[in-house]
Amino acid sequence: MTLMSDRPIGEEARLPAAALLLGWAGDVPFGAGALALLLAPPMPIPREDLVLPVLAYGAVILSFLGGVRWGAALNLRPAEARARELAWAVVPSLVAWIALSLHARPVVGLAILAAAHVAQGVADVRAARLVLVPAWYGTLRVQLAGAATLALLVALVALVLRP
Repeated sequence: MTLMSDRPIGEEARLPAAALLLGWAGDVPFGAGALALLLAPPMPIPREDLVLPVLAYGAVILSFLGGVRWGAALNLRPAEARARELAWAVVPSLVAWIALSLHARPVVGLAILAAAHVAQGVADVRAARLVLVPAWYGTLRVQLAGAATLALLVALVALVLRP
């Protein structure tokens, strides 16, 4: 697979400060939601009011990451490689939709999102190794996917231990 570019995208190895800052800022809602579920008293806020934003944010971010994959695949050659990557880029949005659809069973939805964020992190590292995205993107995604997954698992545990 090759890109239609004069300079391979993988040459940019240094993580831009803006990507680091904005990436970690994007993980703040994961942590805030998990802490709210873990630390909030059972009343007066219903658990459903706390878990739905966590599910929704996890789904939105997963869909966003699928969009990043889609964008990375647009310039791939040959066309067969591009078609395969574009097809895989749709999967995160579909998984996110399934997880969000399970809002009445939030433990299952959170488990699906946690697993999907791990899988997307692995896919992003693969994309960096294949030079579909800059090398720094794979490194950043390991960090962000790890933090998001941990927060989703904390939210899940909070629901199980404090129904």
